[in-house]
Amino acid sequence: SHRLGLTSFSGLKNFSTEPKDPETPPPKRFSLEEKRETRQSLITSLFGSNRQREKEKNEKDEEERQNEIEAKDEMDPLEKRNRQFVIIFVAFLLLGVIMLDKSLDAEETEEEKRKRKEEELNEKVEKAGRRRPDLPDFTAQEVASHASISSGGIWVIFREGVYDISEFVGQHPGGKDKIMMAAGSSIEPFWELYSVHLQQEEPLDFLEAMRIGNLDPKDVEKLLEEKKKREMASGGLYENDPKRNPVLKVVAPAPFNAETPLPLLVSSFLTANNLFFVRNHLPVPVVDPETFRLQIRVPRGDGLDDFVVSLSLDDLQHNFPVHEVISVIQCAGNRRSDFQKTARGLQWTQGAIGNAKWKGVYLRDLLEHAGLRAESVEEKNVKHVQFEGLDHDGQGQYYGASIPVEKAISRQGEVLVAFEMNDEPLPRDHGFPLRVIVPGVVGARNVKWLSKIIASSEESPSFWQQQDYKVYSPSVDWNDLAASTSIKSKAIQDLPVQSGICEPTNGAVFGREDDTLFVRGYAWSGGGRAIERVDVTIDGGQTWHPTSLVQDKKQTEGSYQRSWAWTLWEASVPVPESLLDQLEKQASSSVPLEIAARAVDSACNSQPERDSSVWNMRGLSNNSWHRVHVSFRPPRSSP
Repeated sequence: SHRLGLTSFSGLKNFSTEPKDPETPPPKRFSLEEKRETRQSLITSLFGSNRQREKEKNEKDEEERQNEIEAKDEMDPLEKRNRQFVIIFVAFLLLGVIMLDKSLDAEETEEEKRKRKEEELNEKVEKAGRRRPDLPDFTAQEVASHASISSGGIWVIFREGVYDISEFVGQHPGGKDKIMMAAGSSIEPFWELYSVHLQQEEPLDFLEAMRIGNLDPKDVEKLLEEKKKREMASGGLYENDPKRNPVLKVVAPAPFNAETPLPLLVSSFLTANNLFFVRNHLPVPVVDPETFRLQIRVPRGDGLDDFVVSLSLDDLQHNFPVHEVISVIQCAGNRRSDFQKTARGLQWTQGAIGNAKWKGVYLRDLLEHAGLRAESVEEKNVKHVQFEGLDHDGQGQYYGASIPVEKAISRQGEVLVAFEMNDEPLPRDHGFPLRVIVPGVVGARNVKWLSKIIASSEESPSFWQQQDYKVYSPSVDWNDLAASTSIKSKAIQDLPVQSGICEPTNGAVFGREDDTLFVRGYAWSGGGRAIERVDVTIDGGQTWHPTSLVQDKKQTEGSYQRSWAWTLWEASVPVPESLLDQLEKQASSSVPLEIAARAVDSACNSQPERDSSVWNMRGLSNNSWHRVHVSFRPPRSSP
């Protein structure tokens, strides 16, 4: 329009049809169609035609393709055939490969497919939890100090890996309670029991996504040793032993001995059957309840043969009054490892104790049934009641023990021949089908797999009554005992007042923000004496903090000398400002702290301060203050 002096294409309408000059020939008239063509021509000349350009390009491309076709047509016929042959051969080869692949797929049976997947899973299982050089190391103590959200997260161990499962706990398919049993420790024992975790890829992938580090190599070795102990617990004489809860802390694999993990020990007033500590001296016997018979032997006197009664399990359950007793069983070696000097025997910490509800028949009722009444004890010269179990060493030696007859026939003594534990039949590890429960007395006299009850003038002749489970003077050693027959000691019966701290555990680590310590544990005294109080100190006994007590009704209702159950206790102890100030100044290292507990019973018996005062060569009845050593880490420096 610029060239033509037009402001718009509509200006074409202003072309005049009238002549301006008479001498000039009249202009040619344009039809409407011609005007349209002229307009299109102007547009094309001004802006060019995209369609035309595209058309020209297409024509050029087509021409090039035709040239290529003509060039191929001019190719040598032999070369052309060879090329076609190659193309056909390659096509058939590809087709063959495809068909072979499909054939192989078709021929891969379900078994082969399962094996292949199993191999892939095994490879993943083998790699799971292995050391990763790109992650930091943590000690087992550091992991143990992370057993709750309030302690900085919930950490667990799997093989060589450390994982923070805090966000997963509430989503665990098996429930929060189950997974929390592994908090601050290894999940491997649980995965050995619930092996489905190692039979699928998802749990492994899920766990690895929560990985935060590696376990210190020294602690990895310790876990491997514990695993070996668990594996050794079945085999040889012990091949018929029952399967145990893998959460139990194995002290000896054969015969099997294990204690309850400390945080779980005080998680409820009654100790669950599968968490109750196990003290076996010999292999666990296999007993048929249908053919089982309990033999009771009572002397007639005047030189006559003993009177013998044989009772079936059904007789006991239906022909005698049934009673219940809540009572502690504690191994005499509980807390042996707390002695400063090393004593012979299993190195129990404070977990060789448990509290359960037992159901059965009173021993005194069975003795009366067999002819021994309180008034005839002196006449028949009965001073002891012996018990013999069905567990033996394969050489004819059966486990045995005895108690004074006064305890056996006392109405207040409440000695029970039990067939139930916490409302269930006795588990095999705890004496199925019968166990004698002697409340207030050392666990060694609570004979399992009870088969014989013998009223006698003598103690049980067994090794465990005559030689083991005796406490000697701190100055007596094994050489003294071997060299002299004059050194005597009575077999342990009642146990002394005792307490144990179960939380926090040894080696726990706290931070500057932890200005209050939550401490909890158990207390108990033998002979039916109730626990009056438990005190906690964190400054070596200069100041003591009271605790809240959880007790059985007999302890709170004043049943004299019949408090057989334990007392659970807890306290919130403020951390001294001096320690926190020291922590601020001591930025490069942790500050140690000792927590100690002592119990006082209804006879005002209190735990002694030092273990040296109760030391004995067998390491029995350690009831000194229980001490736990923790530390406070300095604040993390800002980057």
